[in-house]
Amino acid sequence: MNTLTETPRMIRLPSWLWIGLTAWFTAAATIGGSGLASDPRFGPVLLSAGVALPPLAGYLAWRTMPGVRLWVSDLSLQALIALHSVRTVGLGFIFLSLQGQLHPAFAWPAGIGDAFAAVTALVISINLAQGRSVPTARIRSWNRFGMLDFVVAVAAGLLLRSSLLGDATSNTDLMGIVPLALFPLFAVPLMFLVHMAIAVKLRESNRS
Repeated sequence: MNTLTETPRMIRLPSWLWIGLTAWFTAAATIGGSGLASDPRFGPVLLSAGVALPPLAGYLAWRTMPGVRLWVSDLSLQALIALHSVRTVGLGFIFLSLQGQLHPAFAWPAGIGDAFAAVTALVISINLAQGRSVPTARIRSWNRFGMLDFVVAVAAGLLLRSSLLGDATSNTDLMGIVPLALFPLFAVPLMFLVHMAIAVKLRESNRS
């Protein structure tokens, strides 16, 4: 059985990436604060583009820029997985659903999915940090689940807006308003990029 072990180390972000992340976050906050992301005419397009374009750009950069490929190859798998422990904040969606502010068909799957991804990420990353072997298949399955969780949550968020539901008592319009708009416009695509980096690291481990 193919297993992985790794010596823990911090992720170092180059200056160009700090600049890019700052500009990206600023743009996401500006769009979310402008009201465009909650507008029935522009919101779905902006939110869809906000989720899809960064992973696409990241993939193209990885394919065409040797420096990016080298940087990704040097990243710590354990640290990348540990980053996903922050997804416990997704449980807040469930709280907002209980308050009638988010549609339960979005909030509960997204909240539970994020919590499961976060807890399992923490378990895997702790095992790697302690020098224990972790089956590659287990990490790959977790990584695929985490990506699928994002896809399902984004799709539900777009389909359960009031512009499609009409006069429903609850919807997902709040996801187009700051601060929640920062999830689809920044946090989700950023963590999806982390998933993509993990997939690259797993593929490299199979070759070694």
